[in-house]
Amino acid sequence: AIVGYLQGAARAGQVIARVTVSKDAIPGVREVRVVTDKGVSSAFSFEVGALPETLATIPNTTLQSPQTVATPVVINGVMTNSGQRDWFGFAAKKGERLVFNLKGYRLNESAQYFFNPVLYLYDASGKELIKNLGRFGLDPLIDWTAPADGNYVILVRDMLWKGSPASVYRLSIASQPYDAILTLSLIHISEPTRRR
Repeated sequence: AIVGYLQGAARAGQVIARVTVSKDAIPGVREVRVVTDKGVSSAFSFEVGALPETLATIPNTTLQSPQTVATPVVINGVMTNSGQRDWFGFAAKKGERLVFNLKGYRLNESAQYFFNPVLYLYDASGKELIKNLGRFGLDPLIDWTAPADGNYVILVRDMLWKGSPASVYRLSIASQPYDAILTLSLIHISEPTRRR
């Protein structure tokens, strides 16, 4: 009865809105709040990007039938179901550098309680080339150079195979820089201290 009451109350307070972003908007993170006569909601973050964007679509649930994307791209997805896997196929040229930068925790810090995204990169034969279980807090990042011309596949999943409608992610695949300061600090922390 309590759960039903809370769910009903949540639906009763639901607001549906359409947000339009100007074409000349400066890329970056923005906040949205809802203001009513009963108060102000907590902030919800969203990101304005500079790359082409697409949505993760189903079916993209196997290595053999990934959703094909053209790079550079930002893929917007959500790990709704337990055990869900999102596979994305793309082509790369030998020597091409691509950065796979997944934002989940960085968009919603409370995501750490239910969403631990990981990335796995495969070649066309299904051989695992590299994986990352978290580089920016809990968010994974892969900085990779293609060893040969060909088709490759990137997998997004939750480390613990959990799913939630709030497990939202943005995966950028592009030859672009990322936050080097945080990366260097992580490298520095992981190295042993040397004394002269």
